[in-house]
Amino acid sequence: MFSLLLALFVAAQQPAPSAPPPATGQPLPAAAAPVRRPTPAGNTLQVRVTDRSGAPAVGVAVSAEGPVRRDGVTDASGAALFRTMSAGTYRVRAEGERFVTFEKEVVLRTAPVTTEMALSAAPPPPPPPAAEPVVMPPAPAPVAVTGPAGEPRTLSIPDMAERSLSG
Repeated sequence: MFSLLLALFVAAQQPAPSAPPPATGQPLPAAAAPVRRPTPAGNTLQVRVTDRSGAPAVGVAVSAEGPVRRDGVTDASGAALFRTMSAGTYRVRAEGERFVTFEKEVVLRTAPVTTEMALSAAPPPPPPPAAEPVVMPPAPAPVAVTGPAGEPRTLSIPDMAERSLSG
């Protein structure tokens, strides 16, 4: 009984044999073409960079870092366009030689997102340091010339006075 059940179970697990081709001479039907769904274009992030007066900032490096990383440079209209971005949160950074670097957090969902960044002008570079005058170290103090070193002696004050006066 057990072997009969096992044989039925194995037979049920095997794929059914394919049907033989029609004997009428008709061509085989073409395999159904796979359904091609349009791939999503992905999200688009457009970053418009201006200076504080509203004029477009041209040639500013823009980067977006998040689920994917993209880098670009602003065009003549001050825009940088990043295509096929994954949805998520991005840190967008704009930096240029004439501007103070600015970062902003942008959330990208399913629709295209446009964000604007107004950059402040960078302070002028500091003037080059003036050449400092060369200061020569002071000359060493002259060494007092003394006679040959003798043995130390102890004198009393009256003896010293007598020797000083007698001369």
